[in-house]
Parts: sequence; structure tokens; C-alpha cells
Amino acid sequence: MGLPRRGKVMLEEIHITDFALIDDVLIEFGAGLNVLTGETGAGKTILLQALGLLLGDRADMSALRAGKAEARVEGRLRLDDREIVVARVISAEGKSKCYLDGGLVSVSMLAGLVAPLVDLHGQHQHQALLRPASHVDYLDRFCGPEQMERRAAWSKGLSELNEVRARRAQLEKMAAEIQREKELLRFQAEEIEAARLQEGEDDELRDALEVLRNAERLKGLADAAYACIEGEEPPCALDLLRRANAGLAEAGGIDARLDELATRFTSLGYEVEEAARDLRAYTESIEMDPQRLRSAEERALLLQELKRKYGSSIAEILSYGSEARERLAEMRAASEEIDALVAGESSLEEKLARLALQMRNERKKTAKLFAARVQEELRLLEMGNAIFCVKMSERGVTGEDTYGSTGQDEVEFAFSANKGETARPLTKVASGGELSRLMLAAKVVLGEADRVPLLVFDEIDAGIGGKTAAAVGEKLARLAETHQVICVTHLPQIASRGDRHFQVRKVEDGGRTKTAVESVRGDRRISEIARMLSGAKVSDVSMRHAREMLEGAQEKSVKV
Repeated sequence: MGLPRRGKVMLEEIHITDFALIDDVLIEFGAGLNVLTGETGAGKTILLQALGLLLGDRADMSALRAGKAEARVEGRLRLDDREIVVARVISAEGKSKCYLDGGLVSVSMLAGLVAPLVDLHGQHQHQALLRPASHVDYLDRFCGPEQMERRAAWSKGLSELNEVRARRAQLEKMAAEIQREKELLRFQAEEIEAARLQEGEDDELRDALEVLRNAERLKGLADAAYACIEGEEPPCALDLLRRANAGLAEAGGIDARLDELATRFTSLGYEVEEAARDLRAYTESIEMDPQRLRSAEERALLLQELKRKYGSSIAEILSYGSEARERLAEMRAASEEIDALVAGESSLEEKLARLALQMRNERKKTAKLFAARVQEELRLLEMGNAIFCVKMSERGVTGEDTYGSTGQDEVEFAFSANKGETARPLTKVASGGELSRLMLAAKVVLGEADRVPLLVFDEIDAGIGGKTAAAVGEKLARLAETHQVICVTHLPQIASRGDRHFQVRKVEDGGRTKTAVESVRGDRRISEIARMLSGAKVSDVSMRHAREMLEGAQEKSVKV
């Protein structure tokens, strides 16, 4: 779900309960310039911290008001004819919940909905201008949404490239470490495969060796047994059995009781004859073959060696060989993956190179316009002699250093406040007040470029006063004609230009200090401006001056 970025957008109110020094505060903002004033420490910045929670800022549990179970910040926004209510609740248990129109949403969703509508300039944010790394962000925002899309694509591509490089480095390191293992595995797999092992082969070979080694003895014993059964020299076992059978047959003719025995002896004769034939075949099969014995013994030695290396059985040896082949396959796959990663890395580098060139061309095209717009805003902020320019250079063209987080360009702002002076890096020339005005100028230019409807400034007036403060007030008033502006200020020149004025102060209630916020008008507002002019002691002179300042601001608004 998204919210429109065009049309009338306004933060109508913010309701804060049990947050830091705030007990219960409801602020109803208006269109134009809303100013918040009050003594130092009254809690003005706390209000903007609460607003930051609606933008997705990290919840600080220490900001929970002492003794309370939870803090709640609720904002009501008007988007054309539509009203939405967003809320953030933080509990003492460290939990944070976000709501959109009463429904629970994630912090990222809340931030995605609200943050694009608000540009919040926190205290000391102008110091960010002293970090050259942030300058490219300002320029790219001015370039527009297409440039920010390129930035997002660059960030995604760079992340992918880093992942590819890390994976390739990991695989290459592993490949170097396992090269020796690879050679050993290849030898082992080939040795096992060359043996052509069969399950149960070792048992069969053991039996065969026993026969081959005792062939001569086996043949002699078998021959002797055969000779006893059916030898050439009588009487052999079969001859004696035949005689016995003939006698029993004759006796059976006399005594029928012997017929059964005669039949049994006849069967026994057949069995003995068959056994004799089998024995003869066995003796003929026995070979005394030294070559075959030698081959079997060599095979037995090979099996013994393989068992010593790879396992106690043929099954374990075959399993070892299978695992070795699988490991080799993994290594080949890793090598192929490295090749694929190299190709992918090259493709990503080409993609990033195209993006970098597109971003560079857009930056070069836009840099002068951005500088001119900022310089014009500085002129309106009483810095007519200021020079502001954008300097660009390319990062290194080789190695990983060429890939920065925002592309292949170095962008740095240069500035000179005085006529005739060469623009130099901000860190070397800009004072605190100059930085504040420079930041305001940049915010004005960016606010117009990216059409952020709500601009929030926390002490944008740091380090300035007098005529410059009046110019800043004038600029904020002009900015408020096209944006809703919320500004925390210590300067009466700025406060007097507000369309709505809120006074922030500390009060005691029931023995506890709390922050109170009131919308001030008429004499109350005059008194607050007078306090800002003269300090804690308000005089008739400061009251008169405050009234004149407010009347002057009103006249300027009417003229516009």
C-alpha cells in the first residue's frame, strides 16, 4: 500500500502520551509555517523525536516516561480528501507496535508510508555537510527518482557482486587446500575401480586357494577312495556288494523275508555306482595348475592390501570407492561453480559499469543546476557573495576500490562565503552559521525537487542572528507557501513569521515535571516573542519590539 506524493498533504495533529517528559500533549498543526519555541530544555526536541517514531526511527525504551507501561505517539495526516491515522506504541518490555488506521503494521511498512512525506532536519544535521560522503546523496536526490532507482539497482548489484566474489574466494581457497586430497582421491577411486571387486569374492577366493594349494593331495585321496569302490584289482567294494546281492536274491527264493533286504542291497549298489562316477569326475577335475595358483595368490594379496587401506571387507572397500567418487564429483562441481561465478562476476561488473556511467552522466548534467539553485537560495539568505559548486571525480578504475556504495564517483561540495575567494571544501571554510544557511538552502532546493510535502527543522537557525536570522525567517515563510513547515527555533525573527506558534514549557504537576505545549495567539504570542528578544525578563520595550516584529511579519505575508 502506498500514499500519494502529490496534491495537498498535511500533518494535522500529533498526540503524544507518556513519552520522556511528556504526559499528554496534543498539537494541532496548520498549513504553512508552524513554529515551536520555548526555553532550552523545555522539551521542543522531544516533540520531534516523537515524530521520528512515526517515520520509522528506532524506538528508545529509555524515552518511556518513568512509571508508565507504554508510550504512544499518534499522528493524523490529511492527504487530499483522505485522512489516515498512524501510531507507534513502545512498551516497558521493549516491544514496539505500529498501527495504520487502527490496524497493526510493521515498522518498515509504517516508514515506507510516512517517511517519504516528511523531511526531518534534526539538531546538528547541518554537520552532515562536513562529511563529503553524504554530498552525493544530496545531488542524487536533486537528480530525481530515476537516479534514486539507479542507486537502488547499483546497491542491489553491488551486494550481489560482493556475494559472488566472496563465494568464489571461498571456493578457490578450498580448491587450493584440497588439491592434494583431490589427487589422492582420484588414485584411490581408480585403484578400487581397477580391482573390479565383487561382493563375496574374498570368501570364494579363500576356498579356491585351499583347493589349489592341496590339489595333489586331494587327487591322491580321491583316487584311493575310487580304487576301493571300483578299482581294477578285485575284490573292490562294488564287486563285494554285487556278490552279496546275488546271494540274498537266491536266499529270497527260499525265505521270502530276505526279499526286502535284497531289494535294499540292489538300491545301495546303484547309489555306490553313482557315487563312484561322481568321485571319478571329481578326480578328473582336479588340476595342479601353478599359473592359476599364482594368479589366485596375487589376487588374494591385492584384496588383503585393499582391505588394509580401505576397509575390512569388500563391501567397505566398495563403499569407500563410492564416497571417493562422490567427493571428486563435488570437487568438479566446485570447479564448475567457480567458472560460473567468474562468468557471473563479469556480467555483474558490466551491469554495474553501465549503471555507474548512467549515474555519472546524470550527475554531471545536474551538478551545475543544483549548484546554481543552492547559490541562488544562499543569495536570498544574505549570502550574496557566496560561491557554491559541486566537484566530481572518478574513483579508481581497477580493483575492488572502484565500487563505492553509491557508484564510481566522488562528489564533494565546495564553498566560499567571501567575494574573490576560491571555493574550497566545506570542512576548511564554512562556519557554523554558514553551514546552517547552506543546509537550509539545500533543503529548500531538494524540497522543491523531490516534492516532499512536510519539512521539519530542528534549530536550523544555529549560529546565526540579526539580519541573517530575518532572511532565514523570510525563506522559511516563502517555503511554507508550498510546503507545510514545522520549525523549532530560538530566534524571534523566525518565530514571528509563523502562521501558527506553539510555546513549549516545563510545568510541575503533582510533584512531577512535565512538558506542556500551548498554541499562543495575541498577547500571549507577543509575550513569547518578547521573551525571545530580551531573555527571561520581559520589558515594555521588548513587548513593543515584539508587537512591531509580528506586525511587520503580517504585512510581509499580506504583500505576498
